[in-house]
Amino acid sequence: MIRILQSRALRVGGSAFAVGAVLIALAACESPNPVAVKNSPKPEPTASASATPTSTEVTGIPMSLGCEDILSADALYALKGGQNYEQNPDYAPKAGSTAAVIAGLKGVACGYMNQTSGETFTIAVAQITPESMPTLKDHLLTTLTTSSFVPSYSPSKSVEGYFAVTRGVGEAQVATSSYWISIASDTFSEPGEVEQIVQDVEKSLGR
Repeated sequence: MIRILQSRALRVGGSAFAVGAVLIALAACESPNPVAVKNSPKPEPTASASATPTSTEVTGIPMSLGCEDILSADALYALKGGQNYEQNPDYAPKAGSTAAVIAGLKGVACGYMNQTSGETFTIAVAQITPESMPTLKDHLLTTLTTSSFVPSYSPSKSVEGYFAVTRGVGEAQVATSSYWISIASDTFSEPGEVEQIVQDVEKSLGR
């Protein structure tokens, strides 16, 4: 089921994202991520019989970084005592996930797999315009609440980090002064399990 985002409310039934300047809201998603986003200054109206809504938008800046820039090979090797993690070159973010929304903002989405255990996790990063970063931070606080705030993800006042498990997927979401970061896996159940990856990615991005 598809429905239109209404007024300025950020809490809706699922995740909203824009691809090719079409702004829609999905009724269900894999990650708690109901925020309207855009990568075009003139989004086209949605296909609906109702009046055109006023939506809150987050705008991305095309990134020049790759997966190796976001998480170095040394940092990847060091995870969980140097187990056999490798980047998955065939990874594509699942529809409705935070990673898919971030990719729609001209961001980078990367998948990783442990060749021994089969465990997987994803990292997605988008560079957000200064004008829309407050909107993103408000969205994360509204959606994830202060109970999900993780101090170790937030090394300064300009960085806000959260962790939540939704539909069996544990996800860290971080908003720095310039970037939106998502790190997710169905093997993550506690914020501490993601802490080292969050800190490595923050360090790579300059926090």
